[in-house]
Amino acid sequence: MIRVPIVLSGLHLPNVNNPVLVGWAWVDAQIVQDIPKGMEKFISLLVEASGFNCAPRVSIKGKIPKLSYYVVLSKEIVRVFREQCGVPIKENEEAELLELLDRAIFDSNYVEALRALQKGGEPLLYRRGEDPVSIKMPELAVEPIMWYPLNGPSFMDNSLIHLAGMVTVKTAEAGDLRYLSQENGVWSVAYGLPTPLVPNLKWVWDNDALLLRLADWN
Repeated sequence: MIRVPIVLSGLHLPNVNNPVLVGWAWVDAQIVQDIPKGMEKFISLLVEASGFNCAPRVSIKGKIPKLSYYVVLSKEIVRVFREQCGVPIKENEEAELLELLDRAIFDSNYVEALRALQKGGEPLLYRRGEDPVSIKMPELAVEPIMWYPLNGPSFMDNSLIHLAGMVTVKTAEAGDLRYLSQENGVWSVAYGLPTPLVPNLKWVWDNDALLLRLADWN
C-alpha cells in the first residue's frame, strides 16, 4: 500500500472553474524499479529542461487513479534524476520544476490541486486563481473499479454548475463524504452515468469518469 494524493470531489464540466477537493488515500500499489509506463512525454521534457539524458527505472505497480499515478510517479522520476543521475536540481526547486512540466503536459486544475496537496501536505479545497483552503478530511483506502470515457456533458446549465460547486464546498465544510450520494446524482444528471447503489462507491474525475470504492483507513 502507498499513500497518494487523490481527487475526492469536483464534477468536471468543460470551461467551468468550479472548486476541487483533494486529499490523501491509500491504494493497493507499490513503487518499483521498472521502466515508467505512460511517462514518455514527461521524461522527454525533463531531459530537455535539465540537459541530462537520464533513463530512470522507477514505476508504480498496482491499482491507482491515473492522475494520482502521474503526480506521484513524476515526483519519483525527478528524485531519480537528482539522486542517481546527478542532475543538479535542488529539493527546493523541485516543486517549481514539476509545476512547469505539468503546465506543458496538462491544462488541468485537478493536476494543479493534487500538486498543491503534494507540496503542502494538507487536504485542500482548490479553485484555480484563488488561494487553496486547507481542510480536515480523513485518509481513506480507495480502489479504482472502472473508468468510463466521457465525450462531454449531456446536460449543463447554470443551476447544475452551481449545485456541483456547492456539493464540493459542503463536502469540504463537513470534513467527510456525507454528500457522496448527492454528488453521484450530479454526475448522473450531467453525464448520464448510473448512480451507484452501493453506498461506498463514488464517481470522481480522473481524465475520465472513475468509479472508486472508498473505505476508512485505520
